[in-house]
Order: sequence, then structure tokens, then C-alpha cells
Amino acid sequence: MTDVATAREEALRREARESLRIGTKKDAVIRFFESQKIPVRFDRNEAIGEIHTHGGCAPKGCGTDDMLLGLRVGVDAAGTVLSEPVVMGMFTECL
Repeated sequence: MTDVATAREEALRREARESLRIGTKKDAVIRFFESQKIPVRFDRNEAIGEIHTHGGCAPKGCGTDDMLLGLRVGVDAAGTVLSEPVVMGMFTECL
């Protein structure tokens, strides 16, 4: 990934670890996703959100610089965080 993409992904990873600690309640989970401008949905035992963004420049010149940045965290039935958040970034147009 590029420096821009890596910086955005690392910042999200760091902020998610700080804000989405085990025991964090659903309303705080929703606020965190909103603060990152990532739409959130609760699906079974996870809070999940993805955004499409531009990463700056695709690696090795393949495809475009369109990037998918995703965040997921395990939650219980009430939406309380049960596990560490996972952040993933990937270019969507690489060959």
C-alpha cells in the first residue's frame, strides 16, 4: 500500500483500539463509526463497516487507486464489544 493508504489504515487501527475496547457499549460503538464516517451495521455477532476511498496510488501501478477500508469488531446481542477491532485495507482494482 502507499504511504497515504497505510497512514489512514494505521490511524483507524490505532483509534479503533483506543475507542472500541472490550466492554464498550453499543451507543459508543455507533458514535465511533460515525466519527470515522464509516456506516455501521450490526450483523449477528459483529459491528461492521466499510468505506470506499482513494489510497493515493495502487501498488506496482496496477489498476486504480480505489481502496476499500473495513472495520469489524465482535459484539454481543446488546452490541457491547467482546473482542479487539480488526481493520483491513485493500485496493479494489488491482490485477
